[in-house]
Amino acid sequence: MKRKNAPSAPMVAAIAAGLIVGMLVLSYLLSSGFYSGGSEPPPLPAPAPEDGIADGTAGLQSIEGVAITPQNVQAVVAVLDRSPQYTQTVTNTLYYDGKSSSQTAVQYVSGDVCRTDVLRGGMISESYLRADGSFYAWQPGSGSTYFRGAAGDFSADSMAMLPDWQTVTALPPGSIVSAGSEVVSGEPVLLVTTAMEGRAVEYDISAISGLLTGARYYEDGELVRELRITGISTDEPDASHFTLPDGASVLPAAR
Repeated sequence: MKRKNAPSAPMVAAIAAGLIVGMLVLSYLLSSGFYSGGSEPPPLPAPAPEDGIADGTAGLQSIEGVAITPQNVQAVVAVLDRSPQYTQTVTNTLYYDGKSSSQTAVQYVSGDVCRTDVLRGGMISESYLRADGSFYAWQPGSGSTYFRGAAGDFSADSMAMLPDWQTVTALPPGSIVSAGSEVVSGEPVLLVTTAMEGRAVEYDISAISGLLTGARYYEDGELVRELRITGISTDEPDASHFTLPDGASVLPAAR
C-alpha cells in the first residue's frame, strides 16, 4: 500500500491561517447578532489538517480564543480577502520639531477604479481618479478641465498616502516584533508591529474587510507619523463618485 504523502509546510501554514481567519470571521458574525438564535453557523472555510501533523493546528477548532503570534501572523495576513469596494476616510498626521500637520482624504473604491478627494478645511481641495491605466486630477471650480496621464505607480493606497501594508507578508520573520488581535467596535483587528534599522511600524488590519484601519511609525522610539482610517464602509460607492468634471463616467460598465 502506498503511503499518502504528508502535506508540505507551506500547505500546513495556509490551512492554519485559513482556520484562524475563519474563526475570527465566525466570532464576528455571531457576536454581531448576524445569525438568529435558530440559525446554523457557517462552516469554517478551511479543511481540518490530516492526522500526524504536530504543529498545533489540530486543536484550533476547539480552543476558545484565537492566538495571533509573530510566527503565524504573516500567513494570516496573506489569506485575508480585501474588499473589492469600499469608502473610507484617511487622516495622515506627521510629527516634527514638536509640531504636527495633518491631511485628510476620502476614498471611494470600486474594483480597479479609485477616487480620492483631498480635504483642506473640511472642503475638497483636489480630486484624483485612477481607472483603466489612466490617472486624472482636477480642482473644484475648474469647470470641465482636468489633467489626464498614465496611472503608472499610482494606486488606491498611494493616492491616500497609505502604506503598502501587504508587504508585511514578505518581511523577514525576525522583523515581526509582536502580533496579536483585539476587538474594535465589535470587529476583530490584527495588530502587527515590525522593526528594521531603528524604525518601527504598527499596523492595524481588519480581519473582516482586509483593509488597514490604522498605522503608526516610530523612529528611535519617537512617533513621527500616524494614520487613522475611519468611516469604513464596504458598500458599493455611488456611481456619481466616478465621474470626471465633464460628466463622463470612468466605470467599466458605463463604457
